[in-house]
Amino acid sequence: MLAMVERFCPLSGFKLNKEMTEILTFAALPPPLVQYVVPTSRPTKALGLLVAPDLAPHARFDYVFKRFLERLLLWSHRAHTLVGKVVILQAVCLPLLWYQLAYVAPVKSQADKIDRAMLQFLHNEPITGIPAKHFRSISQDVVFLPKAQAGLGLVRAMETWTTRLKALMLRVVQATSTPDGNIPAWTQPGVALLSHHYHPWGTFTDLLFADGNLVTIKKLLDDPQLPRRWKPMLNEWFHCRVAAWPRPWTNNAMIEHQAVWHNALLPAAVAVGQLQVGYNRRYALQVAGLGYTHVNQLQPTPTLAEGLVAAIIRRSPFRRLSKKFRDWTKVLAGIAHALGAGCQPTEQPPPTKDVQHPRWLVQLRGRTLLLASAPRQWFCRPPRHKGQQSPMKTNHLMLAPDHYTAPEHVAAAAALRQPKHIHPKYSDSVYRVVLGALALRYRLSRFMDVPATCLFCTAPETYEHLLLDCIYMQDTWNSLQPLTSALGLQRPTTLSGILFDNYQ
Repeated sequence: MLAMVERFCPLSGFKLNKEMTEILTFAALPPPLVQYVVPTSRPTKALGLLVAPDLAPHARFDYVFKRFLERLLLWSHRAHTLVGKVVILQAVCLPLLWYQLAYVAPVKSQADKIDRAMLQFLHNEPITGIPAKHFRSISQDVVFLPKAQAGLGLVRAMETWTTRLKALMLRVVQATSTPDGNIPAWTQPGVALLSHHYHPWGTFTDLLFADGNLVTIKKLLDDPQLPRRWKPMLNEWFHCRVAAWPRPWTNNAMIEHQAVWHNALLPAAVAVGQLQVGYNRRYALQVAGLGYTHVNQLQPTPTLAEGLVAAIIRRSPFRRLSKKFRDWTKVLAGIAHALGAGCQPTEQPPPTKDVQHPRWLVQLRGRTLLLASAPRQWFCRPPRHKGQQSPMKTNHLMLAPDHYTAPEHVAAAAALRQPKHIHPKYSDSVYRVVLGALALRYRLSRFMDVPATCLFCTAPETYEHLLLDCIYMQDTWNSLQPLTSALGLQRPTTLSGILFDNYQ
């Protein structure tokens, strides 16, 4: 073995240091492990995910949420500033939570528990996920506002949850729409499961063309045998899907290879939908069960009606068809003939790979683009636009009403940039007072008929008075005077100097 390495090193440009080389002893592989059967009562973990047959819908969330609370409790003793807690949530706690909830359908009540746990973590409260019945120093509106609007930059759990499932669905469609037909292994179980549930109407590719408002599709998504996550994923796909490229109504070859049932992109989608309403659904199900699932299988010939009836009789176990079934078949044949005659082929028909594996056009962030070439970053949550009016009031700070329209002022408030001679912990407490008191005063003003006065004197209650002019605050500053003088520090004398760094 050492001789082989010595011959390889000169060829690769490396040099072997024999003095530092250690030859390990050979160890045989251990015998194969005994097969372990996972019962429903004792789930196990695979790649960090809870796995068990017939697992209850809430079991995986309860397991993950309990671990999430434990992690928040652990980090609550290490994070002491508001900014540090936000960073811990975004970088440590929430990524692990969303990884384990990647295959769990979003539920509003469960998402609210996650939001309450984050708020309790920020406010140093017992982390239980139970709704609070008291006022907090920081309003939820400020917590879940973007940093560009002087918020903390957190996002509500329901929004993040649904967005991640939408991104997962777009990745599945992007991976299964490859022209070479090689479906990645990580998508094969889900594709096979959906194809099985959609049988006999078609396959997973045909389901991507379906209309989510039809009764058959709604029943399919509500099937208890189907994992619950597929319902929001498919609904998000139906919402952002625009068309298949080339457009179905501009190329005859595309129409001939498309599904005829539940297809929302066919030119005659409304007429075909009428053939699947009420009692006619049994006829459509019987024809689909015989293998007539695509337009090209309906044999568009001059004698289409009689030929289709004869073909159905040959394949059907029943040698006689009722008059209603024959009339229904003639209507279907007429629609298929209209699809073949009404759509003329383009000058350059698409290749066969584009016909069998269509390239999808989707709408992301207000733009229509090709899914195959769309960047992965666009699958995630779109950036929230900056509001026209700042959520932070500035009258009590003796500043202009449009103070936060300036980019430098917004950056200062968002990044918590405070005077350099003020301790970071103190600047964090100032940020808590300024932001938290906004929502608190707004709520308390409903119950107060007279202007609020200071708790320590009779002066009107303002932030400038509270932080600078109040006798109690002046005594506090005077007690720190010997320490600041020894350190060569100078306390701020204006409210702008307390809140902003180098404010002019």
